[in-house]
Amino acid sequence: MTENNPPNPGKNNPTPEGKERIIRSEIMQFAVAMEAVMSMHDSRKGNSWRITPLEYLINKLKEEFVEWETTPTKKELIDVANVCMMLFHRKGIDAA
Repeated sequence: MTENNPPNPGKNNPTPEGKERIIRSEIMQFAVAMEAVMSMHDSRKGNSWRITPLEYLINKLKEEFVEWETTPTKKELIDVANVCMMLFHRKGIDAA
């Protein structure tokens, strides 16, 4: 797996019509970047986000967004995205 050519998990996640789901390369690159940051914290934090109070994660999202506004870098966007991912999985998936 490379950043420019990550594996395509859509092969195991077909569309409702049974067609192979192709995940856009931009989404895969973003996910790889998110995972790189998450894995950097594994030894210290592990999966603590799974049990951290939701209020903490919501405040952390606000904090990370302000950091991105003041320092608009890809790194800060990845931090925002990772907190969004945590909230997405903690709050459940709404039918949308």
